[in-house]
Amino acid sequence: MSACVVDAPTVWTIMTYDGASLDISINYATTAVILCAAVAATLRRPSGRQYALVGASIALSAVIAFQLGLCVCLGCTGISVVWNAAVGYMLITDVLQGAPDRRMLLAAMLVCALVDVYYLATAEPLTTIAHGCALLLGTALGGIYVCSASGLRSRQLAWTRLSDADGASGPSSYFALAPFTRSQAPSAPPAAPPSRPAGIDARLLQLLRNLTARTPPVALEPLGFFVAWHGVLVLAWRGFPAPLSDLKSRIEQAAMASDGAAAAGPGVRLKAEGAGSKWPKISLAVVRDAAPPLSASQLRTLKRICRSHTAALCPPSSPNGQAVPTWPIDALSAVVYSWRSVEQFHFIADLSLGQDVAPEGGATAVRVAAVRAADTARVAAVMCAWDAEEEYLPHVNKPGSRLRSYRQDSPWGATLVAFLVPRQPAAAGSGGASGTRISNDGSVDSAILPALREFRAAVDAALPGVYSWFDERSSHCTVRSLDEEPR
Repeated sequence: MSACVVDAPTVWTIMTYDGASLDISINYATTAVILCAAVAATLRRPSGRQYALVGASIALSAVIAFQLGLCVCLGCTGISVVWNAAVGYMLITDVLQGAPDRRMLLAAMLVCALVDVYYLATAEPLTTIAHGCALLLGTALGGIYVCSASGLRSRQLAWTRLSDADGASGPSSYFALAPFTRSQAPSAPPAAPPSRPAGIDARLLQLLRNLTARTPPVALEPLGFFVAWHGVLVLAWRGFPAPLSDLKSRIEQAAMASDGAAAAGPGVRLKAEGAGSKWPKISLAVVRDAAPPLSASQLRTLKRICRSHTAALCPPSSPNGQAVPTWPIDALSAVVYSWRSVEQFHFIADLSLGQDVAPEGGATAVRVAAVRAADTARVAAVMCAWDAEEEYLPHVNKPGSRLRSYRQDSPWGATLVAFLVPRQPAAAGSGGASGTRISNDGSVDSAILPALREFRAAVDAALPGVYSWFDERSSHCTVRSLDEEPR
C-alpha cells in the first residue's frame, strides 16, 4: 500500500497509486510476475488443474475486494495486499499438496521478499504491517482451499455401492468414487469426463464374466515383503494359483485374437500384458517425489525390515502349528481408474469366481489352489535379484514410478484386480441392491492387515519422510491390464 490520501479514494485512485509512477511500475510488475508464477505452477499439474484454478480465482477475487474495501475505509492506495496474499496462498497450497516444480514458488517468494524489503526501508511501518497481514490472509485462504479439497477427496474415497435399478443391460453392479451416500445413489454411473472411458467395453465385460464364472475361487499365500524396481515396496505372493493362471491365459487367447473376432473373443483387442502383472503382488508404498535416490545403506535397511517382517508374517513350521496366513479370493473386479494406484476410479464391475463351478465343501467355500512350478519360479527369480545389492541398487533408483506417477500424473486405464480390504454390504433398508455379495467380511486372514501396518510403521521409523503409502482401502493385486489397443 501507499500513503494515505486526504479524501476517500476512488477505485481508479487506489489502483493507480494516485498517480505515483514508481509505485505503479513496482507493484504491477511484481503482481504480474507472481501471478504468472502461480498460473505456471498450476498448469504444470497434469490433473486437478481446473479445480486449482477455480480455487485460486475465487481467492484472488476475495483479496482484490478486500484490498479495495480496505483502501476505501483507510483512505490509502495500492495493490500490494494482492501480490503478498498470492504468495501466501502459493506457499501453503504447494507445501500441503506438493508442487511438481517448486521453482515457481521460490521465484515468487524471492520477488515478494525483495519488494517487501524495499517498502520496509522507504514506506511507513503501516505498509509493512499490511504486507505481513496479507501474507497471513493468503495462507488462510490457501488453507481453506486445501481443507475443502481434502474433504472432497475423503468423500470420494468412500466406497459407495451403486446398482442398476432399472435392470438395464450391462454391469449389474459397480463401485464408484462419489461424494454421496447410498440412499442418494443414482441408477446410473456418474458421467465420465470428456475423452475418458465411461466403463469396460460391454463385449469384453461379458467375456470376463463368462471366464470368471468358470474359474474356481482361490487363495494366495504371501511370499514376503520386497523392494521392487523404482524403490516400490510390495508384498509378493508365491505365485498365481493355477485357476488364475489359466484365467489369464484364456483372456490372452480370447482378447488377443489376431482377427479381433474369434468366436470366443469380445471383438476388442487388449494390449500385451506388462511385466508387472506377471507375478502377484500388492504395491504398498512408493518413494516420495522430492526424496533423493536411495543409498546402499538404506537399501540394506529396507531388506532387513522386509526379511524380519516376512519371518513374522510367514513363520516356518513350528511345534505350535502356526500356519501361514492366506488371502481367499472369491471375486475379481474390472476397474476403470483415474489413478493407477486405484485410489481413485470411475467404474468397477464385480466378477464372481466359480459361479459355474460345482462347490466343494459348501456354496461359499474358498479353496487354496496349487501354484505351478513355473509361476513359483517366476516370482522367485524377481525376488532373488536384490541379493546382488550393487547391481540391484540402480534398478531401485530407476527414474519414474514415484508418487505423482501413481496419482496426479497417472493416465487413465482399465485393469482386472483382486481387492484385499473387505468391503461391507449395504445395510438393510439403505436403498442398495439386495444380496450384496462382495463383502469379503472376514475372508482376509486376520494376520495380514496388522502385518502390513506393522511393516509400514517400521519403514517410516527407519526412513522417515522417504515413502508415501497408498490408501489401505485400495490395496489390490493386479491380474491383468484391460487396456485396449487403439482402434
